[in-house]
Amino acid sequence: MLTILGIAAKKHGVDIGDVKGRVIKEMSFDLPRRIAKITIEIEVPLPDDHPKRELIEQAAMACPVHFSLHPDIQKEISWKWINE
Repeated sequence: MLTILGIAAKKHGVDIGDVKGRVIKEMSFDLPRRIAKITIEIEVPLPDDHPKRELIEQAAMACPVHFSLHPDIQKEISWKWINE
């Protein structure tokens, strides 16, 4: 998601600085063990009212890896926009 976000930002002339991401996986308790949920936290060093915010978020959400995950895996994505 961060790679796609970076490509979209560059394409639209937005300097996103040092974007950070964190992924937390939660495993199922039943067998066979598998990933039940992933939580993705994305931190962008831009103000939350940046004019390209929606474009950047939409690009990240269109990540092919995101769409390749099994539909049974819960995906929770949060954004933190920081005005630096």
